[in-house]
Amino acid sequence: MKSRKVDAPLFKELPLALECTVEEMIEEDGGYILVGAVQGMSADERILTKGRIDLDKLKPIAFDSAAAAYRTLGPVIAPAFKAGKAIK
Repeated sequence: MKSRKVDAPLFKELPLALECTVEEMIEEDGGYILVGAVQGMSADERILTKGRIDLDKLKPIAFDSAAAAYRTLGPVIAPAFKAGKAIK
């Protein structure tokens, strides 16, 4: 289906889509680093909790170029901005 914010297709089967524009392309080590700006987002209701994206429901994956592997995001290990206070 057509994206609402950029000139690119969206796949309705995907639970999350970020609609981005390319701001900069940097050539490095035989490849490219793309710097983009998010213009819009579409999220399936099934991955939301209280209207926000729930990573436990989404189960995102990332490409690890150093290991040439796909990885998953793990569980919460500490609350942000609070964990460091214990060692202050």
